[in-house]
Amino acid sequence: VIKVLERAIRTKERIRIFYGDTETGRDWMEIYDTIGTIGRSCGQNKIPLLIKNSRSYGGGAILTDCIVKITIDKEIVYKHPKYYLPTMEIKEASDSLKTEGYFYSVFADGKNTYNCKTLKQAENEVAFHKGLRNKVA
Repeated sequence: VIKVLERAIRTKERIRIFYGDTETGRDWMEIYDTIGTIGRSCGQNKIPLLIKNSRSYGGGAILTDCIVKITIDKEIVYKHPKYYLPTMEIKEASDSLKTEGYFYSVFADGKNTYNCKTLKQAENEVAFHKGLRNKVA
């Protein structure tokens, strides 16, 4: 992980970080603050920061002890030995969700995690978590 982050600092490449449980390797399926370039904080203890884009002046600290996978241009450059993504499936939404305009639900390991208005949005959500696309639906 350190080598990948150091390389990303030097090359200014945009990376995507997948956070998760490093004991089990399970991906937490985070959406926000996972894509950007790597910078370093100031001060005596320099920590890696995730910088959203070239116009940004700073960013949030990277949880280096919770990284289970890193991709650059959708190619895996680091993967935890036990990494796994929960089993994801798309189902028709419940009647109560349909009244709110959500017609599809995305389930991860049998638990409803996202509700979507269109099938394409649900498919994009699954593709994002699988690392096949780098934008949320």
